[in-house]
Amino acid sequence: MKNEKMGKMQKAMLLCTVLPTLILGIAIAMLAVYLSRTALEKEVDSSLVANANMLKTILDENYPGAYAMMEDRSQGIVALFKGETELTGKFALIDAVKENSDTEMTVFYKDTRILTTVKTPDGLRAVGTGVNSAIVARVERTTAPLCVRTDIDGELYRACYIPLTNENGEFFGMIGAARSAEDMNRQADAMNAPIWVVTVLGTLMASLISIRYTGGVIAAIKKIHAFLGRMVSGELHGEMDMNVTGREDEIGETGKSIVRMQGAMQVLVERDPLTTLYNRRFGNAKLKHIAERSEKTGEGFAIAMGDIDFFKKVNDTYGHDAGDYVLKTVADELKRMMASRGAAVRWGGEEFLLIFENTKYGPVMHVLEFFLDRIRNAEIFYDGVRIPITMTMGVKEGRSDIDLNEQIKAVDELLYYGKEHGRNQLVLSVDEEETAALKERWAEKDPDEVCETVITFPEEMIDSESLMILLANNMEKNIEGDGSKHTQTDKMSVQTAEAGKDAEEADKEAAYEAADEKESNDE
Repeated sequence: MKNEKMGKMQKAMLLCTVLPTLILGIAIAMLAVYLSRTALEKEVDSSLVANANMLKTILDENYPGAYAMMEDRSQGIVALFKGETELTGKFALIDAVKENSDTEMTVFYKDTRILTTVKTPDGLRAVGTGVNSAIVARVERTTAPLCVRTDIDGELYRACYIPLTNENGEFFGMIGAARSAEDMNRQADAMNAPIWVVTVLGTLMASLISIRYTGGVIAAIKKIHAFLGRMVSGELHGEMDMNVTGREDEIGETGKSIVRMQGAMQVLVERDPLTTLYNRRFGNAKLKHIAERSEKTGEGFAIAMGDIDFFKKVNDTYGHDAGDYVLKTVADELKRMMASRGAAVRWGGEEFLLIFENTKYGPVMHVLEFFLDRIRNAEIFYDGVRIPITMTMGVKEGRSDIDLNEQIKAVDELLYYGKEHGRNQLVLSVDEEETAALKERWAEKDPDEVCETVITFPEEMIDSESLMILLANNMEKNIEGDGSKHTQTDKMSVQTAEAGKDAEEADKEAAYEAADEKESNDE
């Protein structure tokens, strides 16, 4: 087993250290070879251009005058003249230049070799053979030397050409100097041999050092890789191995930085930046996870949607900074309420989605009524001014067999029904019979979990006066049911009624006077 583990570790080391080192060494060697070949090619080009210019100078000094060509097409005679001297068949000068420079020399008339040291495969001079017309065209267009790779009778050469002109200054031909590419390759290989030797020895030495000293690093890198893989797959709550974060070197610092990055990603991916509640995207994922778990385990869950009443008036009256402060205060209350119960999500603007997991429907009502009561009585001060707020909520029992988007839409409709019918309340249903049936079901399960303060409304709209009468009647019924004392539910009903009255009295307050008067007129 030990040998098998060591073999795997050795393989990991080879893959993670030796192979990259080898690749790097080969890349460096290839770059060095490329640079050396480039430098050699430039050196050869410079030498070829110098030899071509030298032959041109020798011809000018020995044979003054302009180049000219005499042709007798009827007899197939072609004669090259330089001034008064015919150069056709005079190979002594170019042979001498070749002997001294080890370079093939050629004098062209346009694209045809007239004087040349180049030999054909059968050993004859390649007089009368041609050169690539593209080369001639490029040389004719410019006065600068042209250096290219070219094929001469099946053999690859590096050749440089300089233009020749006649007495009218027109393009006449070229002088070419060429060197065999095979000779250049042999010279380059001799230059590059030490580079390959150093590369191989350096790679072997680096590999041995890496294999000996990077065992722990390889193990740590694997653990970091696994941790990052879990993060990429969406697991942002895992823990980094202590063998990584406990290291006192760059690997350890990297691990700690990744852990900090994980925390930052959690905030960016999951949290709303203002309230630090979960954001909408994570809320959808959380709800899906809870619904799937409910389907497997049978655990109940509930969905609620809440909205701060008249929040626009808070922004308009006290400013957006005050509005942000109110949002954060409400968010803090939501966090406290939802601790160990589920997730609170900022759904958008002043709207919040609450997901209760592993719970019955009845206790959720109790918790939400208690929360709304806390919001009604909250002491929210900004710049020394108290900002009274209330909230409206809609809630439904979660179902794992119904599309979650449809369930969210249904809860959202309950929320807006409550906002259109007086606000500052918890809405279970817009149908009284359905509400009664659900309450009866709660009572059968656990009477202590029934929340009698859930107020539902008929389909028709209700004005503010009718709303207050309905609240008062609800309070009286609770009192008649138990004259000796108020239950916790009765107290909530009283607080609900008082909150409704406070909403009317708020019309007299300077901060809300204009806004509330307009809202009352609209309703």
